[in-house]
Amino acid sequence: MKKRTGVEGLHIIFGLAPAVALAGTGLTVMISARVKGFREAQQISAVLVVPILILLFAQASGALIFGPVLEGTLILAFAVMDALLFRLGVRLFRREEILSRVG
Repeated sequence: MKKRTGVEGLHIIFGLAPAVALAGTGLTVMISARVKGFREAQQISAVLVVPILILLFAQASGALIFGPVLEGTLILAFAVMDALLFRLGVRLFRREEILSRVG
């Protein structure tokens, strides 16, 4: 069994966690731009948390151990997804339309 140094945890904390948070925020913005009210957006966005919690509990229990290659791949994949979500979110976001729905 390979001895863990703790560096893997730092990659997850400072690399993967911000990338996942940006992806969640981007998806939430896109969802809120499409639904009628904030309640629908909140309920749909809550579903986004489930896969993240599954990964968190799998990592914490030892059922899933991220190695450096997998961590790097996940960070890169989420960074690409963040860039795409940001571009799409900017295109979909219509401030005036959202404000008119609230009032």
